[in-house]
Amino acid sequence: MNRKPIILHAYNSIWPELFIAEAELIRNALADHVIDLHHIGSTSVPGLAAKEDIDICLVSDDLKNSLALTEIGYIFKGELNIPLRTFFSKNSDISKVNLHVVEQGHHFLALNLCFRNTLCTNDSVRIAYQDLKTRLTNDPVNFERVAGRFPRYTLEKHNFINDVLDAAGYEALSVVRCTHYREWDAYHRIRNEQIFAPINVKYDPNHLTISDANHHHFVCMHGTKIVSVAHVEFLNNHEAALRSLATDEPFKCKGYGRHLMKLLERWLTHHDRTVL
Repeated sequence: MNRKPIILHAYNSIWPELFIAEAELIRNALADHVIDLHHIGSTSVPGLAAKEDIDICLVSDDLKNSLALTEIGYIFKGELNIPLRTFFSKNSDISKVNLHVVEQGHHFLALNLCFRNTLCTNDSVRIAYQDLKTRLTNDPVNFERVAGRFPRYTLEKHNFINDVLDAAGYEALSVVRCTHYREWDAYHRIRNEQIFAPINVKYDPNHLTISDANHHHFVCMHGTKIVSVAHVEFLNNHEAALRSLATDEPFKCKGYGRHLMKLLERWLTHHDRTVL
């Protein structure tokens, strides 16, 4: 088990300065490929305790252009759980930088700015979030990584973040890989109700394809509501197959399935794969 401690530090006014300095390095490295840079995450919220990691969202003209950042010390970590959002990290004597790279219009930026701006302007929400983080870091079980990926600490903040987004009126369309138990529960329910039950086939939520590395499972959300799901299989290094796509009954005929399909096509093109 990975039990690396998560330590919160009192807000430090140097954090915005570290962002400005790192943003300048990124602009110098990528030049005109930089469309915008934003300080996100807990270190971007005045008065909020944080892990001291400086989270930055880079809006680039093309995801592949950001790979040049490896020349200034960034380590490329891939997409993790968000299609078309690449992730880099960089350690220095002063801080750790988590760099999230998207192209224009990606939901990741809208979501993070909505959450950040709410915390910056609402003291009670900021205090409640800090109390939640403190409770989570006081229990070592939350340092464990779930399925070898994300610390339980990260996943356990999910419901609070969704409640804040709902209250703020966040309604962007987004697509993510299934990671949180809420996403998996909706994924299995929608597939069963919309695909398997109508043809009287028993659905197995523990089928081998659920954990196979060549099988990828997605949910599409409108705001924080899960509306559609999809299953994609990588057949080889160049081809993929859409194994299923289904929309929850209350959300049918509203374009969600089409949105999910278009994004998956872009995602597969980014990974140099064609859909059969």
